[in-house]
Amino acid sequence: RVGEVSKGTMSVLRPNKFYWETLTPFPQLIVSDGQYIWIYDEDLEQATRKQVKENETNGAALILNGNVAALNKKFTISQLLDSNGEKLFELLPKTEGNFEKIQLFFVGKTLRELMLVDILGKQTSIILSEAKLNQKFSANLFSFTPPEGTDVMLDDNGN
Repeated sequence: RVGEVSKGTMSVLRPNKFYWETLTPFPQLIVSDGQYIWIYDEDLEQATRKQVKENETNGAALILNGNVAALNKKFTISQLLDSNGEKLFELLPKTEGNFEKIQLFFVGKTLRELMLVDILGKQTSIILSEAKLNQKFSANLFSFTPPEGTDVMLDDNGN
């Protein structure tokens, strides 16, 4: 069954810095400065800060970091399509977790869409536009300060 489709933008400075903003259907911002990952839900006026760990097991963080060796440890990876510069990969977790599978669609070397199927079968597609990999970014793009009035939860143990 098809779930919601989110649209937004992502900027990545590997290995551990990224800025991921979804605009629809619910605005959300995920920012990593290499030390912390901030998840900010504007609608809920809530922000969560998690410490980045060297052995990060979060699938999304591994994908954004582009660490293929780490992905291979956590997922069985199959290539489903390779045609005219378009590639589709399927990642199946080696141990039970939040996702049943993840599909990554690339045009050239640029990630354009993530499709996630959770353990309940809900499918979420994340279409990425304006992706900028390892380009020059403003110094503060990968830092986050919660807006005044935001409820902040600190999870610096990475739990």
